[in-house]
Amino acid sequence: MTAEKLPAARIDSRVWQRMLSGRRLDLMDPSPLDIEIADIAHGLARVARWNGQTSGAHIFSVAQHTLLVEAVMCAQSPRIDTRLRTELSPRHVPDTIAVAPVIPRTLTGKKLEIPVKAILQGTAPDIVAAPGAIDHPEALAWFARWAADNRTSA
Repeated sequence: MTAEKLPAARIDSRVWQRMLSGRRLDLMDPSPLDIEIADIAHGLARVARWNGQTSGAHIFSVAQHTLLVEAVMCAQSPRIDTRLRTELSPRHVPDTIAVAPVIPRTLTGKKLEIPVKAILQGTAPDIVAAPGAIDHPEALAWFARWAADNRTSA
């Protein structure tokens, strides 16, 4: 059956992709609001580097390769934040670059982005999330300490 013969409602109902986050991505009219960075990262973790055309002990997913390159670059250029600020357009450079020891997630694997944002804005960690529902509850304390150490007056 060709697309011309299908009713419009049936065509429209299948022009989207369910993302890993549960969001629907309209394939005919994609919006940045429909894409989460976690969906991209999860997808890249499943894709073999060089299209899987390697063998041996050093087979990496795109995500692993990206992290390896980042580690090498940080070791060679520890002041990457300075280079970013001088070599890129200011609108693309974050105010602060910090490496957290671990990203807290729920027990089902979802990143705690909103709770971490609340902690960075000054809310106590025990208010934003229950420690028993997090894979690394100590990470929330790290974010609270980091926020306290880096807080500036408005």
